[in-house]
Amino acid sequence: MEIPADILKIDRSFIIHLPDNKKSQHMCKSITSLAHDLGMTVVAEGVEQTSQAVFLYSINCDYIQGFCFYKPMPFEDFTSLINS
Repeated sequence: MEIPADILKIDRSFIIHLPDNKKSQHMCKSITSLAHDLGMTVVAEGVEQTSQAVFLYSINCDYIQGFCFYKPMPFEDFTSLINS
């Protein structure tokens, strides 16, 4: 069966209790493993703490997005940040 998607996003509701909650850990590990087995890229949304990012990195999550890195900003500020 071919799945017409190449990216799977893990919702913030699974991320918010990481890394302390064992159920959240198992869910994220399972989601990431299944997605990779299907040849998909995994993106975790809503990462707000460094400890969450470290855990997601340890389970081979491909991309991490959230306030842990930067809060939303105007495009002009973003381009200045990238160019500096």
